Amino acid sequence: MTAQEHDKIIDLIKREVILSIGCTEPMAVSLCVMMPVSAVSAARYAMGGALDASLIAKLIAPAVLGGIVGGILLDKLRENLIMKLFALLVIYSGLAMIVR
Repeated sequence: MTAQEHDKIIDLIKREVILSIGCTEPMAVSLCVMMPVSAVSAARYAMGGALDASLIAKLIAPAVLGGIVGGILLDKLRENLIMKLFALLVIYSGLAMIVR
């Protein structure tokens, strides 16, 4: 596949798939995928005795608060800004995984 063919396919995907369903739906789908995966991972760590209960207690309130604030902001911010913020989050997460 040439670079031009690759670029045409990417443009087609962006135009027909991503842009046609809007910005917030892919983010919601992403969260719906991440939540069960995270829950299964947490359950496996718990069964193996690898969870620190004091750390979990410290992280629950900020996580819930972040979810609530994120949900509110999702309705109030422009889609363009949300897309940029989400892209930055994905890039940061990927780089953090590579560095570790």
